[in-house]
Amino acid sequence: MERYPDKCYIQQGRGPEFKSPQAHLVITMKIKNNDFIEIEYNAYTEENVLFDTTNKELALKHQILNPNVKYGPLTICVGHSQIIKGIDEALIDKNVPCEFTLNIEAEKAFGKKNPQLLKLISKNVFTKNKINPVPNLQVNIDGVVGRIKTVSGGRIIVDFNHPLANQSVKYEVKVNKIIDKLDDKINGLLELLINSKAEKITEEKDKILVEIKANINQEVLNNIAKQMSKLLEKDVSISVKQ
Repeated sequence: MERYPDKCYIQQGRGPEFKSPQAHLVITMKIKNNDFIEIEYNAYTEENVLFDTTNKELALKHQILNPNVKYGPLTICVGHSQIIKGIDEALIDKNVPCEFTLNIEAEKAFGKKNPQLLKLISKNVFTKNKINPVPNLQVNIDGVVGRIKTVSGGRIIVDFNHPLANQSVKYEVKVNKIIDKLDDKINGLLELLINSKAEKITEEKDKILVEIKANINQEVLNNIAKQMSKLLEKDVSISVKQ
């Protein structure tokens, strides 16, 4: 359903040459729970070190460019944990477009450290995968990413907490627009979840049929379809185009 502006007013200003007053029509919309928005951000540690961004040039400049990441504005659904809690909560009632900076405590960023996520792993696991275990090495064990904390003989302790657990962070956030079109919502979610876009979207009375070209397991697609059905409040089916 298309959203109408929450506020529309005339703002007095000056034109680019600063010679005469010029009126500008300003239309604002407030972000609400379940809204789809287009968002950009830069994220910094407590030491003001950039660790994440949607800006490719900035990532390259700070030497954190990830070749597997698609940079640029993201589409998220507000209030559904598609971004860290501190931002998710701060977005509510913000006027769009907007830019703001947030200092976020650990509890609403990447959480407090959980002692139960420190796991003792046998050295044999690393030997089988031809990995030389050394402290601070990032490893992937059974699909879960962790960092080796200590190595002692045949015992290795791996920390599966987020690297920024227990730390506050700073985010520079820019919200470009609220997204109303169904196709844009679906493609935004697909890019966020599986880095892909739909080849075809068919909207029926009570169902949305989505075809994609990516080579992804159907069970994974079914789980994504369930998430999208909840967000779009309509039954979604995703299939791979042959």
